[in-house]
Amino acid sequence: MAQEFLPEIADGEWKMTCIEGSVALAIRATPRDGEFRINGRFGPTIDVLEPPQAARDAAERIMAFVGSPLCGRVDGVMRGDRFICTEVELCDPDLHLRLAPHVADQLASATLKRARAGIAPAPS
Repeated sequence: MAQEFLPEIADGEWKMTCIEGSVALAIRATPRDGEFRINGRFGPTIDVLEPPQAARDAAERIMAFVGSPLCGRVDGVMRGDRFICTEVELCDPDLHLRLAPHVADQLASATLKRARAGIAPAPS
């Protein structure tokens, strides 16, 4: 896969963990000085922050478009007041839950709710 270089990455990439279609956790990963890569190997700064409303709205629309999976992550950058999606992660193991344990609890509850809804009641 090839991806256009987005200079906005210098301001940080938003990584929004969504549960049941809603943004539950947002982090901004900012590359260190002189770097553009935000992979953990390259030492980005990671901050748990409230995302811009345009980013939140876009992430939730994207999750609705893909069918509101139990969880997923939408990554991207801001270009002015517009969110530019760079990735949609539906099977990424890193939802950044270690940064917000209450979100892990929220995911566990949503998982149990879906599991219980899929179990048919015993015939009477």
